[in-house]
Amino acid sequence: MAKQQRLKSSELKAFFTEEQQKRDDKIELLPFAKETLQWGKEKGIEQFMYTHKGASTKAVLAELGIEGYFTEVLTSVSGFKRKPHPQGIFYLLEKYALNKEHTYYIGDRRLDVEVAENAGIQSINLVQPSSSINQKIENLWALTQLNCF
Repeated sequence: MAKQQRLKSSELKAFFTEEQQKRDDKIELLPFAKETLQWGKEKGIEQFMYTHKGASTKAVLAELGIEGYFTEVLTSVSGFKRKPHPQGIFYLLEKYALNKEHTYYIGDRRLDVEVAENAGIQSINLVQPSSSINQKIENLWALTQLNCF
């Protein structure tokens, strides 16, 4: 796009970063998100975040009151290849010695299912159809032994 518009990539990136930050105050939690994160914390489930969002992520999580629920947060400034490449997931699996069989990626886009599939872990994605990789967990008790992104 930068080439097509005859812009420097750094200028284009700066533009999109600024536009993203303008929308940060419009981000709202899904119903019961905080309660679910609290439940996971109480059950001892390690929770991570892997997002394409940039440097403003920490401020957004703080504003939403959920920054303390995550063991580690990976963003676009963490230096990993963009999803659906599994590099960030591999880093977390190795760093925290996570069992792939008990690790799920919870997301809301097809891209989230793809990164889980590419990393060899399961996916919980309520807006995508169920499949062998994308599980739709009906009972929260099933999450008690999982590591969740």
